[in-house]
Amino acid sequence: AFYDCFEGIVAFSGIMICNKLLFLEGARKNMKDFFKGVVIIAAVLIVLIIINVIGNINGITLHSAPMSVAAACCSMYLFRAWKKKEERNEKK
Repeated sequence: AFYDCFEGIVAFSGIMICNKLLFLEGARKNMKDFFKGVVIIAAVLIVLIIINVIGNINGITLHSAPMSVAAACCSMYLFRAWKKKEERNEKK
């Protein structure tokens, strides 16, 4: 179940990263965004692993489809929040 969730997140994040690389200007900005995405995906996956381990210990089976959608939405929200915070700091 976790592997299916992982596949969904990786596929979605890959699409999001490719989209960002194609439509943003400047290689340095693209690389910064790429590494931000990698950090966020790693953090979300670690949280998902912990949730799945705790759920499995307690005998709860978590379905992969809702978990992948929730993880993708959280990843996008965290990425956008990080970008907005960085933009605000640059304007100061």
